[in-house]
Amino acid sequence: MKESMKKPRMKTALWVLLAWVFTGTAVMAVPAAPATERDLCKEATASVTIDEVTAGEDTVDAKGTWQAGGGAIGVLLEYRVNSDRLRAETWTGASGSWTISRFDPEEGRCGRRTLRLQVFPSIQDGTRQLHCLRKPATTTRHFEISCAPVAEILNCEWECSRDETPQCTGLCTASARRGRLIYLPFWGVNGDGWQKVAEGASKGPWTFPVACDPGQRISFKVQERDESGSWSKVDELGCGATE
Repeated sequence: MKESMKKPRMKTALWVLLAWVFTGTAVMAVPAAPATERDLCKEATASVTIDEVTAGEDTVDAKGTWQAGGGAIGVLLEYRVNSDRLRAETWTGASGSWTISRFDPEEGRCGRRTLRLQVFPSIQDGTRQLHCLRKPATTTRHFEISCAPVAEILNCEWECSRDETPQCTGLCTASARRGRLIYLPFWGVNGDGWQKVAEGASKGPWTFPVACDPGQRISFKVQERDESGSWSKVDELGCGATE
């Protein structure tokens, strides 16, 4: 009775041992799974800054920096004004700078705008360069293109004396654009002594007589629509200069 009771225990112990050896061998034989794109992007990071935005009449100049980290080999940069995509470009390395110069946002329409930069880290997968599109970083900067009218002196024709007290007289032609038609035009000397170029509002261009001393400046500006409208910036031309 004692011997017959021991045999099942020995078989059970042997079976458990064999199962453990078989299982351990099978686990060791499975090859490691290759890294996926998501794995490679897991630690990759990217960031971007907008350091300066300068808005002109119908253009914008902007600049900033970008950075890549966490194993990223570079970045993909995307530029937008409001919701309009301007362009995208790739950069390699750990950091760098970007610039946009003289583009025409929304066909030069005036008003408030938002410059938006979105950056994605780039990774190396064998011979391929991949962009981690699920890991964007975004920064924005607001700017405004003025809706005020723009005044411009086109040219002047002069006669200047050579006396002890030289003086120049001439005819200057000026124009205006943008803002709300129609305009009230004014000219002066050194930004003072303003006189209306023509009676009543007009679309221009205007030609008006001027008189000045060498070293002075002929000044021109317009007011849009009526006396409650916005003023343009002053445009100026040196006394005796043609353009």
